[in-house]
Amino acid sequence: FENFKDQFAIETYKFIAREKEFSTLLVSFIEKQHHYHQSAYEVLEKALPELNKLLDSTIYQPVFGLAIEQHEKVFGTIESFVITDCCNYIEKYGLESEGIFRLGASTNLVARLKSEFDASVANLEGEKPSVDTVASCLKLYLRELPEPLLTYKLQEKFVLATQSLFEIICQNRAKRQNTCYNNPCTSITESILCQFKISNKFPNKNCC
Repeated sequence: FENFKDQFAIETYKFIAREKEFSTLLVSFIEKQHHYHQSAYEVLEKALPELNKLLDSTIYQPVFGLAIEQHEKVFGTIESFVITDCCNYIEKYGLESEGIFRLGASTNLVARLKSEFDASVANLEGEKPSVDTVASCLKLYLRELPEPLLTYKLQEKFVLATQSLFEIICQNRAKRQNTCYNNPCTSITESILCQFKISNKFPNKNCC
């Protein structure tokens, strides 16, 4: 036991005697760690602005619920491709379909089309979805906009413009028919609606 005790004391004293050497190694290790983390910090500090810029400009993000201003920033145009693609598709295949924007569509099909638009992989011409599905998807997109297309800021001006137009139409109607309808429509709108009255089964009241 005494031998082990002496050996332990010898090793302890040797360690104490070399304390500066071991401390120097520890400080050297800490300095290397400091240099590494400082270099990493400098690299990250330079990289973060570029990464944030890439994140802001990437097209791989949901377009549903994305503000029009943000859409312009990301895609380089204020024209939403969801609105453009859906309207072009409906104009091409759906003008003679019954109940556009009125008849419902499969929830799963609408959700799938929405996810395809969000992933920027939608191909209406390739998949040929039903007109009702496309119309429902378009309605969903417009509902999820943070701000209406006409914007809250310009809402009052649009209301005033509509009222002025309403008064002009009423005056013109009164001159022709000596009456003013509660919901008059222009002759252009009337002709467009009545053109598709039979094929779309519009009620008479929709054709003024």
